[in-house]
Amino acid sequence: MGNGWVRQLSYTSASQYAECSERWRLSRLHHLDKQTWWVTLMGTAVHEATEQYDLGNIVGVRELHDFYRQVFVREKDRAIRLESEVKASGRELKSGFGKTGGPGRKNEEWCDYWGPRIVDNWVAWREDSNFQVASFLTGLRESPGAQLEVRKNPEISSPHTLVATDPGCQ
Repeated sequence: MGNGWVRQLSYTSASQYAECSERWRLSRLHHLDKQTWWVTLMGTAVHEATEQYDLGNIVGVRELHDFYRQVFVREKDRAIRLESEVKASGRELKSGFGKTGGPGRKNEEWCDYWGPRIVDNWVAWREDSNFQVASFLTGLRESPGAQLEVRKNPEISSPHTLVATDPGCQ
């Protein structure tokens, strides 16, 4: 997204766009939101790690954990660079890291603890369920069905109007 063009949207991002396209544009394209949550950074890292697993690019657990941590650090650095306040959510627990929070609520340490476990749960679920990721041939490459190709709608003159299309449609 660095050049202002969006080529693909995750389901989450497409849902946010459908809910309020202007808020999505200001947040995703212009980075005007000045706060985020640790769990948002964790969610991005989990999504990217599980996607790499689904695509067969990373299959080892240790490599998935390393990749998760690299993405988490990248997202944390991005938030700092954009001068965003990163906030903790969840409940304050006296000890330990529960699903609802920890001693510092759902903060950076909580994400470091739970993020790799969520990735492990995805891998275990994929192996136990025999779930297969649908893929579509788009042009000369295959893309996962969980992503939406985004194209500008030629009937609408606004430069920020995007249309999510089925990858097989032209």
